[in-house]
Amino acid sequence: MSVRKKLNIGFISIGSILLLALIFTSVQFFRIGESVNHANNVQSKEIAVFNKIQIQLNAQNAYARTYISDSSSQNKDLLLDSTLKLTEAINAIPKDTSSEINNTIQTIRNHNETLSTYVDSIIKSMGEQNISSALTLVNSDYNYTNQGIANLSQKLIDYKNGQLVNDIATAERSINVSLIFSI
Repeated sequence: MSVRKKLNIGFISIGSILLLALIFTSVQFFRIGESVNHANNVQSKEIAVFNKIQIQLNAQNAYARTYISDSSSQNKDLLLDSTLKLTEAINAIPKDTSSEINNTIQTIRNHNETLSTYVDSIIKSMGEQNISSALTLVNSDYNYTNQGIANLSQKLIDYKNGQLVNDIATAERSINVSLIFSI
């Protein structure tokens, strides 16, 4: 074999190896982009939904207690509005692939329905000037159900934060593999 053929084979081999490295690196960067996109667009938004639920729970709890101390129509409207906003926040929870998470979401929805009936009972008791009944309801069943939703939403926040950490770790591993392979 002539020197010319050997050089051509060497250049073709090096060119092929560089082409394969370029393809591999491009695929890795595409995967990194998907991981970062999923972490940013999906996980972060879901965590924001669960945080909004907790904010609405706290607002509803504050308005319920305020309504008992001052049963004005403005406070009643604030309580009803916070109940509506809480329901909207809970209905904004996206479906998950995990049946355990979907069961937790359904439990939150069930607790919210119960919480809404407690709010109606509080409003009814206050309309009848039965402050002790309303106060007892807020401090017992209402508070227990409110805390149940808060605990379940915190559980989901922790789960989604774990997924977010996994997505970031996957992206970091892909970056390291791409970097090593590129070098």
